[in-house]
Amino acid sequence: MRLSRLSDCTPTKQVILAAYLTPLKGASDDNLPPAEAATRLACAAIWANGGFHLLMGERNAALCDPYYPAYATMTPAFARVMRRYYDFVVRYENALADPRLVTETGAHGRDAVRVAGVAASPVAEAGTVWTVARAMPGLRTVSLINLRGATETAWNTPQPPPPSLYDVEVEVRVTGAVAAVFAASPDGDHLSALPLAAHPVQRGASTWVGVRLPRLDYWSLIVVKTESEGETTGNESNGAGHGRGDEGATA
Repeated sequence: MRLSRLSDCTPTKQVILAAYLTPLKGASDDNLPPAEAATRLACAAIWANGGFHLLMGERNAALCDPYYPAYATMTPAFARVMRRYYDFVVRYENALADPRLVTETGAHGRDAVRVAGVAASPVAEAGTVWTVARAMPGLRTVSLINLRGATETAWNTPQPPPPSLYDVEVEVRVTGAVAAVFAASPDGDHLSALPLAAHPVQRGASTWVGVRLPRLDYWSLIVVKTESEGETTGNESNGAGHGRGDEGATA
């Protein structure tokens, strides 16, 4: 079931998934990179669709079984990676989890985002860049999740780390004048928002904005602020500024 459908069932509450990452259980040596890649992709899929996740514990622990004492211990390096992911979600929570955000599905989803030169899909498909387009008044977001290295899309199976993409040209269908565009990712050395130069593209009655994303590793978020009648783009109205100033959001 889609997270958007679960949200329809409880529109006043956030969806929290008990999605335990079994690939982490006992993973070591050659099994460790695919387990860690699966964890990053599963977390990206949940957060990009507005959900939350029961996963992290104390002392670098990660839940990998409904029986909580059967947890996995992450390496210090991967614990830092996951800490950065959680800091990212807190910093950009208003662009990821605002209850007004609606995921574009069906024909709208298929015609919401275009990625040049790369196989892309509005649903999770192995070998593609998964485009998750969401919108609310004054704001449009696109998550790009790199499934190009995936052999399947089952969320709880080991996955090879995806090959990175560089200078990715993305077009996003918009309504209203574009006020600003920025991108952010939990995969880099910092969480700061990167302003993107945007150029308008007109196709018939549809207006698109084109941007170039410098790099895509596992997950990147593109945020487009728009202005239209009755809409504003200030932080006080849609809460999607260039992220919170504090990055140490996790314990």
